[in-house]
Amino acid sequence: MPQTKKEATVKEVSVSPVRRYQLLAKVCPVCGQKFMGTKTARYDRVACRQKANYDRHASEYRQYKLDKYRKQKAQEAKT
Repeated sequence: MPQTKKEATVKEVSVSPVRRYQLLAKVCPVCGQKFMGTKTARYDRVACRQKANYDRHASEYRQYKLDKYRKQKAQEAKT
């Protein structure tokens, strides 16, 4: 009996004698690389997860860095 496409993209991994994880074939939205991940996994690497988070909050991060820089320059001007 030939495997269907859905069966071929699922792999089961034993974590303990009673617990198993199903790994699904997925594609990372940041780098586009294929990987096997759990149903909640979105990214293949920590670096991709961090890049996606930075991209979502880029304006807030930039504003924080700018405020920090201005505060540092103001302190240097006082001394």
